[in-house]
Amino acid sequence: MKATVSSSICFLFGAAAIALIILLNKNHTKSAPLDPAVVANSAQPKASIVPSAPPTFVTVTNNWTWGDLSSSEYDEYIEKLRAVNCPELTITSMVIGDVNRSIRVVLKERRAHFVATNSYVPGYWNSTVSGRGKKIAVGWQKIEQETNGQRLGIIRKYARTSLPPEALYPVKIGVNDEDLEELALDFISEEKREAVREKLKQSHLIGYQLQQKGLSGDALVKAYVDSFDTIYTELSASLLPEEINGVKLRTSLLATQLKQQLGYFEPTENEFKAIYKAYDDARKATDDSILAEELAKQKLKSELDGDRLSEFNRTKSNVYGGIAQYAEFAGIEQSEVNQLYNIYREAANSTDNGANQISPNMLEIERSKIRLLLGQKADAFLQSEVGNWLNSGIIRPDSSVQSVGLLFSPP
Repeated sequence: MKATVSSSICFLFGAAAIALIILLNKNHTKSAPLDPAVVANSAQPKASIVPSAPPTFVTVTNNWTWGDLSSSEYDEYIEKLRAVNCPELTITSMVIGDVNRSIRVVLKERRAHFVATNSYVPGYWNSTVSGRGKKIAVGWQKIEQETNGQRLGIIRKYARTSLPPEALYPVKIGVNDEDLEELALDFISEEKREAVREKLKQSHLIGYQLQQKGLSGDALVKAYVDSFDTIYTELSASLLPEEINGVKLRTSLLATQLKQQLGYFEPTENEFKAIYKAYDDARKATDDSILAEELAKQKLKSELDGDRLSEFNRTKSNVYGGIAQYAEFAGIEQSEVNQLYNIYREAANSTDNGANQISPNMLEIERSKIRLLLGQKADAFLQSEVGNWLNSGIIRPDSSVQSVGLLFSPP
């Protein structure tokens, strides 16, 4: 399930120098999981995007056999297909499937190398699309884009027809987003994992179909969440209640949204479970998003201690998130991020009757504090989108209730 819910830094490890070897064997067997420590000690990942030739099938048909098409080289295999007048559209489809299978193995190996060399150990409760890990996500995206560029070049090398959409759409696995084959579902049996994977494939198709029908915004979100509730109900016939809860923590839209919002909070696994339950219960109690936010926060007062509760409330702020994201790429320390947010809150509290206009005197006071805090980095911050209110005098509204948008790629 891949739904986008609404990253320069260079972590490239010399992908141009990567030695390519044939990875997919003739039986297309699933490769064993890579040990990041082993990958980190190797010179470079060695998987190849170029697929190997398929296995030999000995099926007699008149004077030749499918075995006649077998070849140790993919180029020769494709030429043999053309020699027996295999339709070009069929060849194109086969090439796309073969290359896509190969690239997923390549991306997983490169991801393992990247994670190991960047000291990043993901958990299902973490996110890299927001928070301090976003810098890591940007570095990974560059590698992913480069690998997909190689993929498209190989498909074009073998295909003689125009390329269908499935060839043009990139294969992505995310630096820590659990893809369909690795959903961190090791707490249930393989048989149950397979059932969950199949249901998640259905969920993506359902989301795409809803989008094609013209649904968007809140209507699409509600319809998609409803479809997920149906899927979880169906899975409850074969999974225990605690197993269903574990699947929801890893796959639900609420879990995805919370991971992104809590990027700078960096919750522990137990904290994430408590936060998820508080919001899940609140949303079941009311459809009003503002009331649900308040109900969840009230519940968390008994789940998080004083300091962590303060950090949680601050991190849920969209203004704090914007400042923290800017700071990560600007080299501003975390302690300075907290002070910048405090300056913002001080200015916001100085306005009268809920107005968003700051007095000239207060603006000058706050600008002086910024310059004293950030030194040479102050001017860049004041000109940035997150700091521009100190020039315009128009305070940016703060909220912990964040909207959710969905965009589904073609299945």
